[in-house]
Amino acid sequence: MKQSIALKIGGAAGQGVKTAGYILTKALKSLGWWTFSYSEYPSLIRGGHSTFQIDISDEKIHSSNQIVDILVALNEETINLHYEEIAVKGLLLYGKTFEIRPRVQKALEDRKIQLVQLPLEEIVKKNKGLPVMENSVMIGGMWAILTSEYKFLENQVKSIFGKKAKNIETNLACTKGGFDHVRAAVKIHEISSFDLDHKESEDRIIGTGNEVAGLSVYASGCRVYCAYPMTPSTGILQYLAQRTDKTGIIVKQAEDEITAIQMTIGASFAGTRSACGTSGGGLALMTESLALAGITETPLVVFNSQRPGPATGVPTWTEQGDLSFVSRIGHGEFPRIILAPGDIDEVFSLVPEAFNLAEKYQTLVIILLDKYLSESWYQTKKFKDTKIKVQRGQILSRQELASQIDFKRYKFTVSGISPRSLPGSKRGVFLANSDEHDEKGYSTEDLLTRKQMMEKRMRKVQGIMSELPEPKLLGPKNARTTIVCWGSQKGPILDALKDINAGKSKVNMLHYTYVYPVKHETIKRLAGKNKLIAVENNYSAQLAQLIRAETGIEIKSKMTKYVGTPFFRDELVEALKHKV
Repeated sequence: MKQSIALKIGGAAGQGVKTAGYILTKALKSLGWWTFSYSEYPSLIRGGHSTFQIDISDEKIHSSNQIVDILVALNEETINLHYEEIAVKGLLLYGKTFEIRPRVQKALEDRKIQLVQLPLEEIVKKNKGLPVMENSVMIGGMWAILTSEYKFLENQVKSIFGKKAKNIETNLACTKGGFDHVRAAVKIHEISSFDLDHKESEDRIIGTGNEVAGLSVYASGCRVYCAYPMTPSTGILQYLAQRTDKTGIIVKQAEDEITAIQMTIGASFAGTRSACGTSGGGLALMTESLALAGITETPLVVFNSQRPGPATGVPTWTEQGDLSFVSRIGHGEFPRIILAPGDIDEVFSLVPEAFNLAEKYQTLVIILLDKYLSESWYQTKKFKDTKIKVQRGQILSRQELASQIDFKRYKFTVSGISPRSLPGSKRGVFLANSDEHDEKGYSTEDLLTRKQMMEKRMRKVQGIMSELPEPKLLGPKNARTTIVCWGSQKGPILDALKDINAGKSKVNMLHYTYVYPVKHETIKRLAGKNKLIAVENNYSAQLAQLIRAETGIEIKSKMTKYVGTPFFRDELVEALKHKV
C-alpha cells in the first residue's frame, strides 16, 4: 500500500463506539479513501468493552493491522487496555478528565506517542447538548486529525442522525466543536500529502458480509428465509426482515433452530427457493433435519456464520472452527457442497451459485461465513445483479408431466439427478418421507434397492466435482512458497503478501472458496515443487486435515490462531518471515 493508517476507537457499551466508527467509515469513503472496518465487543447484555477499528488506504484494503497509528479513547479503560497497540510516534486522543496511570504514561513517552486531550464535557455543555453527545465531540476530533475537509463528515452525521430532527443541530454543533478544538490546539497528522478524488468513490459501496449475503439472497430469487437469532448470523435475518415491504420476501423468525430448518425444507420441497441461517450450536441442532433433506433430495441452502466453540464458547468473536463438522454433517452419507467466500465480492457471487447448485443437484449447500466476514465493513465496487443467472434445475413442467404415465421422483439415472415435480402437479404425485425408498418414494427395506438408491444419490458427487472450479492461486506464479487458506483469511493474507513480496521473498497463496468436495489438481501440482504453509483461524488446521484425508497430501508447515480474533496483516508479515 502506498499510504495507509489504522485508527481504533474504544469505549464502553452505550457510548456509541460502533456509530462513531460507522460515520467515520462512510465519511472516509466519500472523501475517496478505501477502508476496512473491524469491530470487537463482548457477549454481554449490558456493559463491557467494545472497539471499532478502521484501516484506511489509498488503494483497496481487505484487513486490519494489529498495531494502530491512532487510538481514540471514549473512556479510561480503553487507554489501559490498548496503549501497547499504538505505533511508535502514534497518537492518543482522549477526554480531558481521563487519568493516565504513571506506568502507562511512561510507556507512551518512551514510544513518543502524541497525546491529544479533548474537553468533551465543556464542548457539550457549551452547545447545550446531552452527555451522550460527547461521542459527537469525539467524532469531530477524530476527523480533525485525519483531514481538514469537514463537509464530508457533516454530510454523514446528517445522514445518520437526520431522522432525529430534534437533536440534529445540537449533534452537529458538538461535532464541529470537537473538530475546531483539535484543529486549533494540536499539531496534527495528515494521512496524506495529496487529495483523493471523492468522485471516484461514488461507484463504491460499504457493506458487511451479512448485509451482502442478505442482498444476494434476494437477488438470487430466494423468497423464504427462516432463522432463529444467533450471533454472528443474525445480521442476515435483520437485513432481510427490514426489507420485506419492498421485496416481498417472507422472513420468518422461528421459535428455535429446528423449526427454522424444517420450515426451510418445507418451503423448498414446495418449490420456493429458500434458505436458512445460523451459527455453531444452532447448526448442531439442525443436523437431523439436514439428513432428512439428504434422503428426500430436497435442495437446501444453509448459512453458518462461525464463532469459537465448543458449546457457547466466546460467541461474539471469530474462528474457522466448523469445517470438519460441516464436511461430515448429518447421520449417514449423502452429497453436500461447502462454499466459503473470502470477502463480500465472493459472498455476492457465491450465494446465487449456491442456490443453483442446490437445485441442480437437489442437495445440501452450506455457505461458511464467520464473525470476521459477517460483521466487518468491506468497501468494494457496486455489484451488478445482471450477472446473476437463476437456474432451477430439473423441475418438470406441466407439459412434461402430462406425458408421464408412471412418474418416478427418485428415478435411477446415470447422473444421480432425478427430475422432480412440485407438490400439487397433475401426474407428478409421489411419496416423500425419511425412510429409504424406491423410485416412487415408497418405503422399502429391500437390500438391492437400498444399494441402488444409495449409489444413485452419491453419483451426484461426480457431477459436482466436474463443475466446481479449482482453488484460486493468487500472487506471483513463480513463487516457491504457497500459503494454503480458505474463507475469510483471504483478506489478511492478500494484504500481507504485498509487504512480503516487496522484498526478495516470493510467496503466493492458494485460496479455497469451493471447499468441499475437495478439488485436488492444483494442490497436487504445487505439492511437488513448492513449500506449503497452511494458515487457518482454528486450532487443528482443519482444511489441511481435510486435504490430507481426501488427497493424501500432508501440509507440514502450519500457522493456526484460535484466540477469537482473525489474523492481522502485520502479524502475518512478521510470522511468515520465519517460515518463508
